[in-house]
Amino acid sequence: MAQWKHLVSALYISAALLGLAGCKTTEAPANTFTYPTASFPGGSEPLDIKAEVYRPEGAGPFPAVIVMHGSGGLREHHRIWARKLVSWGYVAMVIDSFSPRGFPNGITTNTPAVMPQKRVSDAIGAAEWLNKQSYVAKGKLATIGFSHGGWTTMKLVQEDFHAKEYGIRGSIAYYPLCDVRTEGNVAIPLLILIGDKDGWTPAYRCQELVNGRTLKRKDLVELVVYPGVTHSFDEYIPRPVDVPGTVIGGKVEMHRLEMNPAATADAEKRVKEFFGKLLK
Repeated sequence: MAQWKHLVSALYISAALLGLAGCKTTEAPANTFTYPTASFPGGSEPLDIKAEVYRPEGAGPFPAVIVMHGSGGLREHHRIWARKLVSWGYVAMVIDSFSPRGFPNGITTNTPAVMPQKRVSDAIGAAEWLNKQSYVAKGKLATIGFSHGGWTTMKLVQEDFHAKEYGIRGSIAYYPLCDVRTEGNVAIPLLILIGDKDGWTPAYRCQELVNGRTLKRKDLVELVVYPGVTHSFDEYIPRPVDVPGTVIGGKVEMHRLEMNPAATADAEKRVKEFFGKLLK
């Protein structure tokens, strides 16, 4: 396990260098702070969530995107995404849902420790905070989530959470866990990006959702499945690596992570187009 942690740390440093080389950053995080979770039945207990805000140059107001990390916790990969979003003209708010709950190193092998419904409170609280900032275009918000953050996204877009009322116009889920039984009431536009060789969050579950009878608004959901692609395909991983993680049923199994430049480029193009149509 120690060897695995050392390897992953090295990968994140490499990812940071790659991202900085390919994406202009106007400044360091404009603000590092805490904000309160939103309060609603079934949500999180009252809690202050850590966040970083990245801003384009100028007074704005700019549309904003909330970035939600995976089960490994907040990493440089998500900051790279924030800088990319800034280069496209968005405010990016990267939220850390795990450290305030006592899991600074993530919950990869203990996924039930923080269920996605709690993180929905974090996302809505972030939206409430953003809508109060003078440099943010009020009501022009979206979210992007990765893995566990993608799983959270699948809950956030459900009608029960009224995301649109908080100015969240749509969401993107990278390699999320989908559930045909509970996620059919999608209320805002949703883009799902996943590989068909993902053994951690299987693509077939998302296909069942999109093609099944429980999905009431098929026009709101777009699913892109990349052939031969595994989990975390958009991260800079110099060579394939197998990592431990909780699967459906609670077991811990090994999962293959492998970068895929072609899928990464296509997905990034789709993300840019999705946010462009939604927020600009």
